[in-house]
Amino acid sequence: MPVNRIAELMRIHAQSIWAILNHWAGKALQADSLSGVAQLGIDEIPTRRGHSYVTFGVDMIEERAIHVSQGKGSGRLRQLVSIC
Repeated sequence: MPVNRIAELMRIHAQSIWAILNHWAGKALQADSLSGVAQLGIDEIPTRRGHSYVTFGVDMIEERAIHVSQGKGSGRLRQLVSIC
């Protein structure tokens, strides 16, 4: 279910949903060691007709998501690489 739809159902701003997701994803990442990531997969996926993107980082060997952020571009890539 898209973040905007969740926000609509909960009657809060979509940015609040992103803040909650980022908070808990950040806590999970702090508890997780990424030192063993040997193959990193990166994808930028449009979420709304090409106007809004989400950048994903995936451990290709373990088949698990290791990073998700709203937006795309070199800044998001630097953010992802800095945590690995």
